[in-house]
Amino acid sequence: MVSVEALSTYWLPLRANPFTNFFLNFLDEKPGLVPPALNPSDTDSVVSNLLFYVRRADSAAAASLYQKLATRQVRVDSEWIHNDYLVFALVCVVQKFQLDGQWVRQVLHNRPNADPTQRLINKSFDNLLAGNYNAKEDYHQISIAYQLITQQEQFDAERLHKMFAYLWRHSFPYFESEFLNIVSLRAIRAAFEAKGLTDIEQRFVAEKFASQFLKRAATISKILTYSIFILIILAMSAGAIFYAENKWVKGALAVLTTLGLGASFFADIRSWVALRVEKLVQRVWGYSVDK
Repeated sequence: MVSVEALSTYWLPLRANPFTNFFLNFLDEKPGLVPPALNPSDTDSVVSNLLFYVRRADSAAAASLYQKLATRQVRVDSEWIHNDYLVFALVCVVQKFQLDGQWVRQVLHNRPNADPTQRLINKSFDNLLAGNYNAKEDYHQISIAYQLITQQEQFDAERLHKMFAYLWRHSFPYFESEFLNIVSLRAIRAAFEAKGLTDIEQRFVAEKFASQFLKRAATISKILTYSIFILIILAMSAGAIFYAENKWVKGALAVLTTLGLGASFFADIRSWVALRVEKLVQRVWGYSVDK
């Protein structure tokens, strides 16, 4: 869950910084937002303008700037290749306008990959370049941000829910990465909007209760059913031993023998009865799901 106090403390320096303030406003789709004057040697300016071109669908301006940037030599010691904002903007431009992605893939290849968080960020960028917006084992919030910016929403309910559940259950800030924290918060809001959620904490409490209730209903039904069948088997065994000459006992054993009904038959019956008892327990306690 996001602590209001923690969020406020984290937000202040971001809002005080012109670039991150622009990025936050951009993700929030603030009307009338204008990027700073383009300066190809200034990374913040480049990122702001690239994202602005994507939002405005200005393929000519985006391609022109990207081609200038692609003349840069990619080296491991280049400071700019470590900038997540810049690489994200480059990925957005390449994928949105279907530009040649060979250079930006080279950038990704030369980025640090030892740290687990950075490795997943890189993998998320790589998945976006491949057009895989709902890949598993990456930071789905990066894909959500991309889809919102490019207006190519292809939200997957399962991936959205897993991402949301993970973030909601962890304290903020979620990561050491400033970029990842910002897109995570925007992705949470997107999840709210996509799922029509109001009181999300109440939703998770209800889901947790439902899961526990179903497990306990199944356990209770098995205990009841198995106990009854054990008593039946014990009674039949006792009858066969102590009352073998009784005509009713003889008749019952003869029927079972004739029909070839053994342990497997009773196991199947037991499972069938257990399922019916489980459904009955659910109905008694008011649990129902419309199919």
